[in-house]
Amino acid sequence: MKTYDGVFKRMVRELAVDWQGVAKTAVFLPSDSCLCLKLAIDKKKINKNTFIIAVEKDYKKVKIIENFLKSNFKNYYMHHGEIHQLNIDKFIIDRAYFDFCGQISDNIIDFLNKINIDDAELSFTFHIAIRNNKLINILNSLNYDYLNGFKNQIYKTGIHLLYKNGYKKSVESTLLGIYLSFIETVNIKLQFAYEYNDTSPMLFSKWKLTN
Repeated sequence: MKTYDGVFKRMVRELAVDWQGVAKTAVFLPSDSCLCLKLAIDKKKINKNTFIIAVEKDYKKVKIIENFLKSNFKNYYMHHGEIHQLNIDKFIIDRAYFDFCGQISDNIIDFLNKINIDDAELSFTFHIAIRNNKLINILNSLNYDYLNGFKNQIYKTGIHLLYKNGYKKSVESTLLGIYLSFIETVNIKLQFAYEYNDTSPMLFSKWKLTN
């Protein structure tokens, strides 16, 4: 079984597209399998009238994804390149599944900070690691009252965090990085977070954002 469709990945994908209503404008990083798009179609979370923004840096995969988009949606935008190079501020987003492979970074935080939302539900997957990068160490050193309040929110019932093998700091930092990307401009609430392991430790999180 390929890792992009393992047991945990399928579960996370289900959680990611389990949003309210049908998306008007949605962002995906679908790879050439387009499994997240297919699932969202099957669950009636997107339809032919949804404007899809798809991101992929591999040119061969771009062609496959674009053929799928042409066959299933009236309007779409296919971005070939790194996601932080996407001019996301040109769009108003109400739903997204940001399936990142790596750790959160300053480039990603800068990218998220540019997103314009319309009562959005956004999901993320990030790699987490014991050896934290410079950004993670900075995030954990912050001592603002509202950040401490957010750390308390992380531990609320329904958020499934295992903190296995010393990953607590990396998990908190990843969630804080997402939170910091939006808190200055919108109301943001963490709905769910889940640690899992396919071939490496990962963190899934789901957020509700309102203007």
